[in-house]
Amino acid sequence: MRKVFIGTAGWSYKDWVGAFYVKSQSKHYDWLHHYAEFFNSVEVNSTFYGYARNETIKSWVDKVSHKDNFIFEMKLNQDFTHLRNFNGSNVKAVRENLDILKDSERLGSLLLQFPYSFHMDQKNISYISKLAELFVGYKKVVEVRHNSWNNEKAVKLFNDHELTFCSIDQPAIGKSLKFNVTISDRRAYLRLHGRNRDEWFKNINNFKAKQAFDEKNARYDYKYTLGELTEIKLMIEEHFNEIDEIHIIFNNHPGGKAVINALELNALLDKEVYASLKRELNLFPELHKVAVN
Repeated sequence: MRKVFIGTAGWSYKDWVGAFYVKSQSKHYDWLHHYAEFFNSVEVNSTFYGYARNETIKSWVDKVSHKDNFIFEMKLNQDFTHLRNFNGSNVKAVRENLDILKDSERLGSLLLQFPYSFHMDQKNISYISKLAELFVGYKKVVEVRHNSWNNEKAVKLFNDHELTFCSIDQPAIGKSLKFNVTISDRRAYLRLHGRNRDEWFKNINNFKAKQAFDEKNARYDYKYTLGELTEIKLMIEEHFNEIDEIHIIFNNHPGGKAVINALELNALLDKEVYASLKRELNLFPELHKVAVN
């Protein structure tokens, strides 16, 4: 059976209150528990900036105990992918977190996200191979953004190390990889950032400037149309015979747009899920405004 996992990049957003999370919350109301009612995966991005405590990971497992098939996609810390400055303690901290999820059957993938400047050359090929060995025993996804990785040699590298090639949808920047569903290790992993071209380039141009939270996230403020989602659906279905697992993450989080788009794509891929979309809009009228805008 082909496994399809659809979710969003994170779940802890204050601007989802009133849109996806109820405004009046009791002390027992939990955002992650509520989120898991509607999705079967979530991508954890906070681990890119810091190392999660084991107790925190265990608490996440407890909060989704009511959903048998719920998984966490974990982003590797920037010490490994951007700074390239790590030690044995860092490796141990990451593996301990992953083992908690793996032992609980809640681990999806470890996401290794590299910057645009990470071009394909022998040095970087060796570095990916090194990280693959460091985290052997876990399913791994590698996100590279430069078009130099768009070749059969890169696909072979990923297959040889049982790595999944991450497909990214975002506005084109220079020689960035074009959006395409790429299969490696019979798995696909899609990260959908939105297509807010103007804000994306504005953000990139001010990259070195100190920016407010809203300014940093403006580039993700985009709602995919049903037409755009249908195109993505058709792209995915072209490869269904090659895929054992597909993971789809929406990162267009401002205002809850990722929530509605994730539900919509899920409904397009599985007609039985359509009832969940109607339920969501009925329960949270604010999301209906997102859906029609």
